[in-house]
Parts: sequence; C-alpha cells; structure tokens
Amino acid sequence: MKKLLVIALSAMMLFAFTACQPGGIPENKKITTVEMLQSAATQGGEWWLGKNLEIKEQLVVSGANFVLNGEGKTISRDTDKLNDADYATNAVILVTADSAVLRNLTVDGLDSSNEKTWTEGVWGIKVFDAEGVVLSDITVNNVQAGIQINSAKARVEGTMEFYRTPFGGIGLDQSITPDSASSELSSNATFEIDYVDAPAVYLESSTKGALTINGGNLVNKTYHPKEGDDARKAQVWYFTDKVTPDSNEVVESTPQV
Repeated sequence: MKKLLVIALSAMMLFAFTACQPGGIPENKKITTVEMLQSAATQGGEWWLGKNLEIKEQLVVSGANFVLNGEGKTISRDTDKLNDADYATNAVILVTADSAVLRNLTVDGLDSSNEKTWTEGVWGIKVFDAEGVVLSDITVNNVQAGIQINSAKARVEGTMEFYRTPFGGIGLDQSITPDSASSELSSNATFEIDYVDAPAVYLESSTKGALTINGGNLVNKTYHPKEGDDARKAQVWYFTDKVTPDSNEVVESTPQV
C-alpha cells in the first residue's frame, strides 16, 4: 500500500513538473498560435505569450479578467491598408473586458510610412467601454497613434514606449454612443516617445477625458495645439519632462491643480 502511495505521489509530482515549464508557466497557458491567442482573449484568465505572433484581424479581448503576460514578445498586424472607414476594427488589439491586464508586451502595426496625416486613424491598442484595465510595460510601434482610451477607465505603469506613432502616445476620448462616459486614466508610468513634438498623453477635450498623474515622468502642465480646426484646438496635451514644448506649435493652458 505504501509503495502504491509513493508511486502515485511521484506521478503527481512529475506531472506538475512537466506541466509548468519553464519558470512555473503551465504549458496549456502558453500561447504559441494565433488561434490559441484568439481563444484565450475570449475565455479570460491568465496567459503567457510563448512566441511572436502576427494576426490578420483585430484581436478582441472580451474574456473576464484576462491577463496577458507578453514575456517581451510581439503581437503584430499589418495595418497599412486600414483607413477611417475601418473605425470599428482599426487597432491591433481592442480591449472591451473589465479588469483586463496587458503587461510586458510589444504591439506593432507594421506601418513604417510615418505619415503625419490622419488618413488611417490606426491605433496599437484601443480600450473601449471597460473599467479597471491595466497596461504595464507596453511598447507600441508603427501606427498613427499608440493607445486610445475611449469611454473607459485604465491605469498605465512601468515603461510605456511609443515609436513611429506621429500623433502621440495615449489619447483619451468619449464615445458618441448615448449615455457613454468620459475616459479616465491614471499614470505612474515613464513614457518614451520618439516624436518629441507629439504629446505623450492627450485628451480630445477637457470634458471627454481626465488624467491623474501619480508618478513617472509626465509633467502636470497642459497645452493646446495652436493650429487646426476647433476640435483639434480643444485637445489637451501632456508632455514628459524630457520635452520642451515648441511655442510655435502649442500654447500653455491653465495650470492644473
């Protein structure tokens, strides 16, 4: 009887050891295919990205309490052919689930044209009508603007990097859907953005979004664009402490309290 018990315990330990390789990651939670990624995003729960993946369609994160540990890997999508008509699907990743977490992940739109003309309206990540979303240590490359928070509440932390995103890092907006709420973003993140004349964070207007700075390198001082139509001039821009805003491009707003 004792021998059978020892054998059974040994088998259980061997199963646990082989199922969690490496670093304690369960093998059935390691995403290695696009199909597995799409399924995980709808199931929810915690997952790890096991390899770089290129998707053909926008990834929709709708599963409850979805957590994606990117492990420094990349999810990419060729966004070069998208335009404003594709508004519902014009991101690499769309997050609609409350309490979703994306961390240590690179998102690439594979569009290196760097056109500073809002012809495509493409985002790396869009968070829409969701609360409690956390974005941590995220890099966004090769899209017109990095991340949109739209009628949602989110927090950014760690290092947020934006490369070849000519319209800026994170934009806050409010949906035109009836009864939609304005957006809220809290940040203790350190921002890196290669377009120094583009804002690290911007609000479409002071009524459509609110930013709370709890740390990191965002300066609690706001600016408005000097040029453009009334909608653009209503935007509220924030820069990092590495940038001296160009007085030919922006005008300082009322100091924030």
